[in-house]
Amino acid sequence: MKAFLDTSSLIKLYHQEEGADFVMDALSNDVEEILLSELAVLEFRSAL
Repeated sequence: MKAFLDTSSLIKLYHQEEGADFVMDALSNDVEEILLSELAVLEFRSAL
């Protein structure tokens, strides 16, 4: 299965906040590929 992550769920992987466990659990279930938009990469840098 492929997973498309937006910026808010991507941030949860790097910063423990509400919903981080949900994202980790969702990604551990048969996810073979994680997709990001180019905008998410830019937003992620800005958020950090």
